[in-house]
Amino acid sequence: MSAIDTVERVLRWAASPEATRLPPPIGHIIGIRRLAKPPESLCAALAALSAQTAAQLHLPAAVCGDRAPIGVGGLVMAAAIGSTQMPQLARGVLGAVDYATTPCEWVARHAVLAPALRFLPPDVADDCRGLSPFTALLDRPAPGGEANAMQVLHAIVDYQAPRNTPERAALVLHFAGPVSDPGVRNWHTDILARFRTGGDLQQRFVLDVYEATMVHHLDEALTQIRAARRILCDPVAAADEDLLANSLSLAEWWGPLAALGRTHLTMLRKRRYLGYEYRQGVALFRLARRLTGGAVL
Repeated sequence: MSAIDTVERVLRWAASPEATRLPPPIGHIIGIRRLAKPPESLCAALAALSAQTAAQLHLPAAVCGDRAPIGVGGLVMAAAIGSTQMPQLARGVLGAVDYATTPCEWVARHAVLAPALRFLPPDVADDCRGLSPFTALLDRPAPGGEANAMQVLHAIVDYQAPRNTPERAALVLHFAGPVSDPGVRNWHTDILARFRTGGDLQQRFVLDVYEATMVHHLDEALTQIRAARRILCDPVAAADEDLLANSLSLAEWWGPLAALGRTHLTMLRKRRYLGYEYRQGVALFRLARRLTGGAVL
C-alpha cells in the first residue's frame, strides 16, 4: 500500500459516518514524495471533505472571502494520521507540513484532523494542532499555540465587522455548545475571558455565546450545572479528583458572564433570549470561588 492509497482511505473515512465511532484506517507511506504533486482525485476528495466540514460547521464555502486553492498540507496530514501505528514516523511526516495561513487551508486541515483527533497519540495530536490553527481554536491549542489560535479567532470575528457574518455566527454556535472535556472547556473559557475585557465587538461575541447556549442547549447546560453543584456540595463526591476538576472547570466557564453581569448589567438585560436560567451558572461560579478561596465576582 502506497502513501496515495493511505491518504485516499483516510479521506474516505473522514467523510463517512464511521469517523464518529471507528479510528482512522492504518496504512503505509511508501512513495510519500508523490504528495508534492498529488493526483487530481486526491485534491478533489480533500476539497469535497472541506466543503462537507464547512457545511457542518455552518461556514460559507469561501470562509472570510478566501477562494484560494487548497494546498497539499491536508493530504500530508492524512498520510501522517494513517501511519500512527508508528508515532515517530507520523511526527516525522508532519515535519514536512508548513503552517496554514489562509482560511480555506484552515478548514481543509481541520476537516482531516477533527474526526481523527481523539484517536491519535497525544504527541501526534499536538503536532497536528500546531499545523491546523482552526482545530486549535475550536478544540484546544497545543502548549504554546494559544497566540496562533487567537489570531485565527480575531481574523474571523473582525472580518467585515461589525456585521454579523456567517463565519462569526458559526463560531458563536460552536463555543455555545456544552463540552465534556475539561481541557477543551478550559480553553473556551480562556477565550471568553480574554474577549470579556476587550472592546464592544468582543464583549458582544461573549454575550452571543452565552445567549446561544441558553437558546440551543438550555436543558444540557442546566443538567451540567446541577450535576456540578451536587459534586461541589458533597465532600464524598468531591474527593474524586476527576469529578472535582470537571465541576470546577464547568463553574469557571460561567465566570466571564458573571463578570459582565457585574460591570455591564445593562448589556445583559438587553439580551431577551438570555432569559433568567443563566443565573444558575453564575451562582455555580460564585459557589466554586467561595469553596476554593478565589475572588467572587
